[in-house]
Order: sequence, then structure tokens, then C-alpha cells
Amino acid sequence: MSQSNDPWKKAITNILELYGDDTIKEWVACLDRVKNVPNARQVYAHIASARDKETIEDYLAEIHYALIFNSLGFGISFEPKGAKGPDLEIARDGNCALVEVKRIRDINTWVEEVSIHDNDPRLLPELKEDTLKAIKKIYDKVVDSLDQLGDNTSIVAIWNNEGVDDINVEQAFNDINDDMMNGKTSHSNKLQFGLFGSLTYYPRPDKRFFCFQASEPLESPFNSWIKDIEGFR
Repeated sequence: MSQSNDPWKKAITNILELYGDDTIKEWVACLDRVKNVPNARQVYAHIASARDKETIEDYLAEIHYALIFNSLGFGISFEPKGAKGPDLEIARDGNCALVEVKRIRDINTWVEEVSIHDNDPRLLPELKEDTLKAIKKIYDKVVDSLDQLGDNTSIVAIWNNEGVDDINVEQAFNDINDDMMNGKTSHSNKLQFGLFGSLTYYPRPDKRFFCFQASEPLESPFNSWIKDIEGFR
């Protein structure tokens, strides 16, 4: 197959142009491992047409999560509802869920247990402001994801390579759950849980992935999915 018709080769060429030779072996290995995943060619095409590193790394986050789910025994496919829909569909234990992957860009967070609804005057103003900005940014990313996921059993997966802390992500999901319960958002309640993690940066030495329950009560098999994901190393 000529390069002009091969999205994998075009993706690698674009990565070489943007990154140089330093990381190309890692990229080739990563893209190779998802070659047989349904709709992988669409992801390669997105990478091939990306104009900057940030956009490429957004797609790399999708590939990383696809590989993690695959390692845990899930069947996976990319873009099950087309390019404008969710990033992944995963299936295991007789159930399936749509997954929207979000990589948080350019964010500085503080480990402060506050909420975007929190008006506690005891918090230092500068710490509170930075923390609330971080939580609000995560909150907005997740809410945007819910628009794409629609009325489907779903998961929102946050990829972390910007120093984001799990406490900030947990609080963002808590605020979303509160707003859903109080009728402040009309989004579907079929979000099962939020997922947060990384293979390179993690805030706790013994844990790379964190899940935050969004559905009450969380029924089988989703409770076992959480256990397996949080145990992934």
C-alpha cells in the first residue's frame, strides 16, 4: 500500500515532522499495538492531519486508554459512533460502555479539598482561586464529554500528564453529581464513573489510576471494572 493511501504511515510521517526522531520508536510501537482495533485507521488519520503536538497527544491519550482496557480483557473499538461521537466503546462481562477521553492541558493544581461551590473563608485566597480554577476546568471538560456520550451507559476518562491531582478530579466529579441530583444539569444519569490516570505522572507512588463513582448504586459489573482499573500497574 502506498503512503498516500496508508493512514498509519502518514501518521508516523507527521509525528516525525513535529517531534523529530527522539520518540518515534515509542510512537511506532504504540500505533502498532492498536492496528487491529476496529476503526484504528480513523485515529491514524486524525494524527496524520494534526497540526501541533498538543492535538497529537490528545489522540495518544485515547490510544493509551484503549491499550489499558485491552490489557484488562475488554473488547475495544475506536469512534463507535463516528468522528463526532465518543472516543471508545469497551465491552466485557456481557456489558458495554462508551468512553470519552479528555486530556487536561496547561493546568496548575493545588491539593486542596474544596468544591467549586465552596465559600470557606478559611482557605487562603490565592490557593483557593487556583484550586477552584483547576476544578472548574476539569468540571467543564467532563460536562462537554457528557454532551457527546448522550443517553448511553458511559465513562469519562481523564488522561493526566500535566500534574493534575486526583483530589481535584474527584471534587469535579462530586460537583457534577451534586448538580445532577439537584437538577442543575439536564445530562443523562447513565455516567457510571469517572476515570483518571497516567502512565508517566501519578500523584501517589502506589497508584496510577483512580475511579470516581457517578452512578448510585453502582451495580455489577461496573464495580468490578473499577477494581480492575484501579489495580492496573
